[in-house]
Amino acid sequence: MAATTPALSAPAPRGFWKSLRGREALSFYLFIAPWTLGFLAFILGPIVASLVLLVMEKGRDIAILKTMGAAPGSIMRIFMLQGSIIGAVGTAVGAVAGY
Repeated sequence: MAATTPALSAPAPRGFWKSLRGREALSFYLFIAPWTLGFLAFILGPIVASLVLLVMEKGRDIAILKTMGAAPGSIMRIFMLQGSIIGAVGTAVGAVAGY
């Protein structure tokens, strides 16, 4: 009788991570790491690009704030706050959509 493979959604067998030793663990890591890094780049790339474009588009507003005497730290806080809000809203929408 042929052995069946478990479904993709099945949890890893008990002791799976401890059973990976030496060469097996390295090959498993070398298989998973590029996929993980590629996924992160796929997700983070557009976010970083949109924030860079936001700063480029707001160059005139930044110049006005500097002229009015705003400190560079306060200007940076404005953009960090805006990026955090965008991230929080995106996380909330993703959590609701994924549920």
